[in-house]
Amino acid sequence: MAAAMINNVLEKLHLTGNIPAPDEPSQEDFQKLLEKYTKAGQEQVFAFWNDINAAEKGMLYDQLVNIDPDHVNDITHRALNPPKPESEDAAPKLEQLPESATSSIYDSKPDDLNRWYTQGLQFIAQNQVAVVLMAGGQGTRLGSSAPKGCYDIGLPSQKSLFQLQAERIWKIQHL
Repeated sequence: MAAAMINNVLEKLHLTGNIPAPDEPSQEDFQKLLEKYTKAGQEQVFAFWNDINAAEKGMLYDQLVNIDPDHVNDITHRALNPPKPESEDAAPKLEQLPESATSSIYDSKPDDLNRWYTQGLQFIAQNQVAVVLMAGGQGTRLGSSAPKGCYDIGLPSQKSLFQLQAERIWKIQHL
């Protein structure tokens, strides 16, 4: 199940031998893409273009052609330079949630826990839940150059933490 999902992702990234890599773009297509990125001030993404082989050029081109560098610049600028409030009083203030808006599974009634569990499954079934799975950098302290979520933690199945999470997510989606 999850292995199929992972293999699908690997195939889309051309990391298996099952799907041939895309062809190198024509010089004309490459020039158009280079101009688009240069105009946006992002030509550095092509810094190693002459150092990679035709298959790698095809894969890089296929990734970059679907990105709008002007849009990326715009959202990056807005994220790094949010609008300033007109006055200090107008600035949104972060406040702690009231106690009535928070709960803990450690001190809640069993009826509440069952209700939350059921509601959670309903939200999942209605596609109203998103999962963001991240690993906080490389596992260098673990002796690995891969992301921590890919590290083999010695399970008999030899599954990574990412794969275990993906399998759980897949299982919940199909309940």
